[in-house]
Amino acid sequence: MDTWVVTYQEPAPRPFGVSDEEAIELCREWMVYLGATDALAYEGASAAMTLDVYADLFGR
Repeated sequence: MDTWVVTYQEPAPRPFGVSDEEAIELCREWMVYLGATDALAYEGASAAMTLDVYADLFGR
């Protein structure tokens, strides 16, 4: 049986900051890099940006 090892690249630095939407994606990218390859981001619809990132590796 073959075993696949998948490595992900560390998210690139953002020296000038990120927008609200980019911050959500950045969080998801870090979770994937840390091993939660099934990470899903949920963006809240309210004026105050909220973020939930779910992954089986880190529990729900």
